[in-house]
Amino acid sequence: MNPSSILQGFTIIMCIHFVSIALVDIFNLLLPPPLLGMIILAILLYTNIIKVAWVEHAAYVLLEYMGMLFIPPAISIILYYKIIAQEAVPIIVTLIITTLLVMIITGKIVQLFSPKNNK
Repeated sequence: MNPSSILQGFTIIMCIHFVSIALVDIFNLLLPPPLLGMIILAILLYTNIIKVAWVEHAAYVLLEYMGMLFIPPAISIILYYKIIAQEAVPIIVTLIITTLLVMIITGKIVQLFSPKNNK
């Protein structure tokens, strides 16, 4: 992993991010730009328009420092713990429901794109 490969990966990722921001603004899409950017990146990787090796090192760096990116939200939780404690039941119910929905939808999508068995 060298600095130029990391810079190349970050450049590709940021270009896709800026394109997603522009698409959301131009077409008034209801998707958040980071989500649209991930979808675009996944499509470009799946179709081999962008090679995994081009963004691999930048993704590794982002994953390596991901914990540090959660420090500001953790501090917010500490600052607003009283409000969070008052609304604990709705928060927990929402977390459980959305987690189950994500698991079900992810499973269905994996089944949809998995090769069919001949059974």
